[in-house]
Amino acid sequence: WESMWDALHDPTLIVLICAALLSLGLGLGLEDPATGWIEGTVILVAVVVVVLVSAINDWQKDKQFQALNDIKDDVKVEVLREGKIQEIS
Repeated sequence: WESMWDALHDPTLIVLICAALLSLGLGLGLEDPATGWIEGTVILVAVVVVVLVSAINDWQKDKQFQALNDIKDDVKVEVLREGKIQEIS
């Protein structure tokens, strides 16, 4: 959810949300209410798609970063135990 919230703070998306709300208001108020809602709704759907794609992309990057950190933290070291050399992590 945090990734989605962060994506919504993008200035371009804020402008698009305002444009969508304005389009909805004008479309329903000044145009035919049967079709006046379409443009604003399409803009809002586009915003939702962009936010979801951005959030999924960020989630995948975080997952890859965690995997790389796990590999980085797994350091192999050779030790001498009971007269034998063993590799531990």
